[in-house]
Amino acid sequence: KGTLNGVVFWTEFSFDGDSHISNGVLEDDWQGEKVKWDMFSKQAVKLMRHGRPVGPDSKISIATHFIPEVGDFTFTVK
Repeated sequence: KGTLNGVVFWTEFSFDGDSHISNGVLEDDWQGEKVKWDMFSKQAVKLMRHGRPVGPDSKISIATHFIPEVGDFTFTVK
């Protein structure tokens, strides 16, 4: 149980078992700590107007649309 305050999207590329690039969080183990972000990459953030109670069976609906002409995505979160 907890409260959902927002949703964050970023890109991660895995080229093989040893090559990995993340355009989001800088450290893999950030649970319970302040998250450190890559300030020079694009991320998408959706903050909820009001926190929503969540539990193990909670679900959110996410739709994405890629715009190849400009290399951008749009996101809809419900």
